[in-house]
Amino acid sequence: MKHIKRFFEEVLETRLKEKPRYIQVVIGPRQVGKTSGVLEVVKQFPTEEIAYFSCDDELTSSDWFLRCVQEVTGQRKKIVVFD
Repeated sequence: MKHIKRFFEEVLETRLKEKPRYIQVVIGPRQVGKTSGVLEVVKQFPTEEIAYFSCDDELTSSDWFLRCVQEVTGQRKKIVVFD
């Protein structure tokens, strides 16, 4: 399937390459391509620098989020995605 480039992808890519990196939030209505766009951008970075967590059905407790943060603490992840 052909990727449709979203308007935010270039901005997100530029910001993720800046030093220092700050938290980036991508928001918008459902089913407009936020996840596809973010995944397209982060695949340009080495996979060992990326941690990806799907939040589907997981945000019912803070324990899950804390476990995710602990998982990447001490690792050399430069980009952490919560989707």
